[in-house]
Amino acid sequence: MLFNLIVRANETQPMLPSRMFEGTPEQLTSAYRTGTGFDFNALAQLPTVMTREFESDDMGAVATLGYMDTPSINPVISKPILRFPSQALLNLGLLDENCWQNKRTHWRLCEGDPFRLFSKSLDNSPLAIEPKRSSACDPNLIAVMMPFTDDPSIDPVYSALVEGSKRAGKNCKRVDEILTPTDITEDIFKLIASSSSVIADITGLNSNVMFEAGYAIGMGKRTVLLHQDDVPKLPFDVSHRRVFTYKRNKDGLAILSDRIFKILTNAQ
Repeated sequence: MLFNLIVRANETQPMLPSRMFEGTPEQLTSAYRTGTGFDFNALAQLPTVMTREFESDDMGAVATLGYMDTPSINPVISKPILRFPSQALLNLGLLDENCWQNKRTHWRLCEGDPFRLFSKSLDNSPLAIEPKRSSACDPNLIAVMMPFTDDPSIDPVYSALVEGSKRAGKNCKRVDEILTPTDITEDIFKLIASSSSVIADITGLNSNVMFEAGYAIGMGKRTVLLHQDDVPKLPFDVSHRRVFTYKRNKDGLAILSDRIFKILTNAQ
């Protein structure tokens, strides 16, 4: 798994093209270059850690982890999944203070799962999480992340997931079934945090669903990935995970329902 690590003197300014992939092995960057520059569409599919330049004793510097709002040389993360002290980047060896990497504007590609890295390695550090994780996990709740092409009451794919989960003694819920006047992003985070497992339909590699699946994986949730028909080339950070395919017809949805039943039953 790869993720972007972006350090800038001012987080509102574009990255310097000459500093792109600075300190990154060529074998990691080859898939993210084009004939004229850089493939920001592909880079935007990766989790991203951003921080301003900071001194090693600067306890006020804060890094953010999430996904870029749009592909750009001037990336913005308006809704970060995690915030944590930038000092952690030094503690974990992601930035080398001896090479001034914490005080130098540059964009690197790093290997590893940042969601697990920061949510687990920083458990004893002053880590602020947005939103706060719910301590209550419902063992029978299955959070479903999928593109909202149909109302949940008539969506045939969702109905198949509900039926299979019900047979396993579980209850599915989509965020658009939460009828409260709260922020939808906060509802998504809370739904994932309070669930025992997550089912993510990544058909079409919908950016919102990919974001939500990454968050669930980072929280250590059992995450089942689905895709309609053949699976295309996946972003690097999920390419190693098993994806269950299905057909969107009567027989295919019946098979999907049975598969979900078996997966959830085996997880108990």
